[in-house]
Amino acid sequence: MEAENIMIREAIIHILDRSSGLPVLSDCLLEYDEDCYEYIRKQLVKLLTSDDKRECTFDAEHSGFYNALQLFDEDNLIGFSQQIAEYFYQVMSENEEIPGGDLIVATCQLHSEQYLAILKLNYREDFTHLTRSTENGNANHMIRHRALLPSASSKPTEAAIIKLSDYTIYLTEKKYSINGKKGYYLSELVLQCRTKISENDKMKLLTKAVEQINKKHFEENFDKKLEVKDSISEELISDEPVDVMELPKKLYADYPNAQMEFQEKMEEYDLMKEKIHPENPNTVKKFEKQFLTTDSGIEITIPMDIYRDKHKVEFVTDVDGSIQIVIKNIQQLFTK
Repeated sequence: MEAENIMIREAIIHILDRSSGLPVLSDCLLEYDEDCYEYIRKQLVKLLTSDDKRECTFDAEHSGFYNALQLFDEDNLIGFSQQIAEYFYQVMSENEEIPGGDLIVATCQLHSEQYLAILKLNYREDFTHLTRSTENGNANHMIRHRALLPSASSKPTEAAIIKLSDYTIYLTEKKYSINGKKGYYLSELVLQCRTKISENDKMKLLTKAVEQINKKHFEENFDKKLEVKDSISEELISDEPVDVMELPKKLYADYPNAQMEFQEKMEEYDLMKEKIHPENPNTVKKFEKQFLTTDSGIEITIPMDIYRDKHKVEFVTDVDGSIQIVIKNIQQLFTK
């Protein structure tokens, strides 16, 4: 998805500060300001290129948001966004753990597709200056400002973007205490949609399963543990989606028991029929290197391409079971 090409069409911002007692709703669209629109655009780009985002579908039978969306028109963005803001504020008022923030509702375009975007920008605290006039002239002070918006470089924590042609939703959200239990209020209460697992969560569950199997079956087999991580790395950095169903044979070709356990864990996580396809290069960075720590505390980091080259690094197991790491053909050494 070439999210960098997204264009903001219209936008409006509402203030959802619980301390005010009521939502402060805007009756006017945001005036076009290049910096402001670029801020919104960057937040949406971060959402769409993040492997933390989840693809969702509306529960059409029960979702009031979905029903309202059927009548949505860009010309009615103000009234529609006010309804959304009021419902957000109602949910916030009933669940104190949800932080206050500003709500941006925007229409945008990516190529020929039209989208509706919802950004909940939670307030952060930081210091700023304040000038007061006194008898002796201006007095500058430092104060803690409690309603600053997230920086432009930060990732959105609660946001959704909806493709208006088929109502596919891409969202990211955080868990809060909802009616006494931890839950997702954006997907469960506001949008009322069904969510799929994110690529990042798939990766975490895959990694967890592999670590458990390696610890059980290959605790003393150092070479095999490195080989498995190398295989996963090759799968993930390829351009093709990783078929979870095919992974056990590739990771544990000569170990049927390990294959069976891997399948059982993937079925337990409901991932056996999934494909893993990270979009953001940062997601797979940790698989691009082998991170080793010796029993004496020495830490070694080896890029995967170096690990695969036996002319540059070699692991030798001695007869007593100890391991030598031989680094070869070094032209220069640098200290940090």
